[in-house]
Amino acid sequence: MAVLKLDAMPSEDGLISFSMKNSKAEENSTHTNFSLSEAEEALRNGFTNPPMLSMEDAASISNGIRIALSPVAITTVGEASTTSYGAQRRELRLSYERRTCVLTLWGDKAINFSLRNDVLYTIKCIVPTHDFNHQRCYNSTPDTTFEIIEEALEVQDFEGVVESVSFESNLIEVNGVLLTTTNEQLKYLFPKNCYESINVKGKRCMSEVSEIDFAKKSKKD
Repeated sequence: MAVLKLDAMPSEDGLISFSMKNSKAEENSTHTNFSLSEAEEALRNGFTNPPMLSMEDAASISNGIRIALSPVAITTVGEASTTSYGAQRRELRLSYERRTCVLTLWGDKAINFSLRNDVLYTIKCIVPTHDFNHQRCYNSTPDTTFEIIEEALEVQDFEGVVESVSFESNLIEVNGVLLTTTNEQLKYLFPKNCYESINVKGKRCMSEVSEIDFAKKSKKD
């Protein structure tokens, strides 16, 4: 008795090809093509090319909805780690202007990693998840991509009073601008892990601090 197999093969033009093959004579096959409906086409496009949102607009999007985030800069890259159930993960801190968020890369995205912190990106196909430490958080998907939209971000000097600090997130606010520091930089500025009003100066690329010191030597003592 002959057995028929039904194989579905998507194509780049939006058509799906179904092939019926006889298990005893696979050389004889029949192909049927049909177009996707408007609703199906919209669903496919929304999945592969989700709506592009700014960090501000994305803050109000419900969890689990695919989006593209743009523009963003990568300010901090965490170490790759393995969860208790064997999944690979890596955290990125993203920023643009005065907003920051955290993107967790999963699986191959966390391991095969080659990104820059001196450019702006559009990050496609990520999903919002629960906030953590007052930070908007996102997860990657197997379809997540990073597209460079601006090269060679300018390194800028800054100087002013530290108006606020987050020791949990390594953030300081200087002249109304939220800046990302390293844990070592924060320990240097605040050795007692306690906020005090100090004058600082340094260099930054977007919101990431590359160099920082006390604006007046007397403030260090």
